[in-house]
Amino acid sequence: MKTSPASQLITGQLRRVDRVVMAGLLVSLLVKLPLFVAGFVVYRQLPLHDPFFPRFLQSSLVYISLYLAAVFLVAVCLVIDSRRLALAMRVPMLGVLFLLCIHQQTYNDVTFVTCFW
Repeated sequence: MKTSPASQLITGQLRRVDRVVMAGLLVSLLVKLPLFVAGFVVYRQLPLHDPFFPRFLQSSLVYISLYLAAVFLVAVCLVIDSRRLALAMRVPMLGVLFLLCIHQQTYNDVTFVTCFW
């Protein structure tokens, strides 16, 4: 069964709810920006080393890259109207938020657990 292109767009109440959720995620991530900058500087000067975490989950560059990727993906999800593209963007977004949940430098922060859920 073929669907029309119009049915591939997120519209109406569903779109409004989706925008509220994405805006909330974006705000929760951006509120953390000053702490991320400070944390990045500190962790670059005094790196943490814990054998429990794999090397890539100890890296400050991975930490900041994941944060920037999360902000970018959430912002894109906020502005796009294509249902397929929105769903496709959420898969890497959830992956990035999950990695932020388990990264060594964010283990003491509940923001990413909340965003991931």
